[in-house]
Amino acid sequence: MINDRYYTDQSMIDWVIAKYAEAGRWPSVRELRNDPEGPSQSLVGARFAGYAALIQAAKLVGGFLTAAELERIQPKQDWVLERLEKKCNQTELRVSRYQISKDLQMPHLRDFAIYCGGIDNALRMLGRPLTFPSHEDLLEMLRESARVLNRTPTRKNAEAGLCGYALWIYLKRYPCWNAVLTAAGLEPNVDSPKHRETLARKRAARQQLLAEGLSA
Repeated sequence: MINDRYYTDQSMIDWVIAKYAEAGRWPSVRELRNDPEGPSQSLVGARFAGYAALIQAAKLVGGFLTAAELERIQPKQDWVLERLEKKCNQTELRVSRYQISKDLQMPHLRDFAIYCGGIDNALRMLGRPLTFPSHEDLLEMLRESARVLNRTPTRKNAEAGLCGYALWIYLKRYPCWNAVLTAAGLEPNVDSPKHRETLARKRAARQQLLAEGLSA
């Protein structure tokens, strides 16, 4: 089994769709539960309220629903998105799954799965930061921040919440801020005060080592 921490909502949906393509039919709950290569049952429950709802989410996100089925769920989808948009507007930074699950005014997790394809897909439909972004989701949000700021975002911008996701989320995936910028195809902040400070510290350390070597 792949470590659960590597699964995004979309990768779980892709897993179900791959099972459909392989068998020519939608997999049963038992087949998904017994797949050693799939996410754990506890993760499926935490993200989609169970395998049955995950299958429905895969049908929606994968474009397998008919026009009549889409029309039937549209009012419910609008209601879910309206409640989520209101919650996002009340939150200073990105909204978390914990905040959604603890808010009694929010739709049930199963409603998010069936009518929107999961919480993260609902947030994507609203153009909001995801609760568990993939690497590409993360980098695309950074590129969007660069377009809004009209320059390369700095580490301080990320600390101030101007880059969609919190700084620690970026640095959990990449070793430093410049590595994040490079992965996003943005010009690293080579002339930032922090960068100059780092270079000065490295030069001082090299000079000290050289002085110690000459005096030995």
